[in-house]
Amino acid sequence: MVGTKYLALEFDSTTLEDQVFLTYSDAAFADDKSTRYSSNRYAIKLFGGMLHFKATKQKTVTTASTKAELLALTLTAKEYMWWIRFFKALGFELNAKITIICDNLQTIRLLTKEAPKLVTRLKHVDIHQCWLRQEVQAERIAIKWVPTAQMVADGFTKELSPAKHSDFIKQLNMVDVEDMVKGGLSKAS
Repeated sequence: MVGTKYLALEFDSTTLEDQVFLTYSDAAFADDKSTRYSSNRYAIKLFGGMLHFKATKQKTVTTASTKAELLALTLTAKEYMWWIRFFKALGFELNAKITIICDNLQTIRLLTKEAPKLVTRLKHVDIHQCWLRQEVQAERIAIKWVPTAQMVADGFTKELSPAKHSDFIKQLNMVDVEDMVKGGLSKAS
């Protein structure tokens, strides 16, 4: 897209402490019309800039949107943990708590409340749910809710109107660097 060729990711060291390392997780329930697989997506931000994102189809059909969200959250949590181990291996210690942002309140309730538990005959979904509940209730992972309009991961898989695209660019912390690029080119001449 010509209008975005001078956009660049901006990382900001003055990012608030609770927003240094954030991950957004989302699922679109049964959105593949031929197979009815749901799609996952996640976005990982470091110091406000996009570090990693991924959008994939789940490998199984789920029978409820909450189940699809649980699978997406599990994948996201595992990726997040990989990044933390990677940073630690580099000697870059992030003192931030693992926080995953989700836009599905039902899924969050299943993970954070003591009593609710999703009843499913899908063994793999139950295993993901049990592991994630264990990590959330032991406070090794925090799950926070945002409205769908603030879900960064959505922009990677949906067609966006010009207004939503502009909002998405802001969510990614992208800035226009055209003046810097063209200024640098004229100095090199």
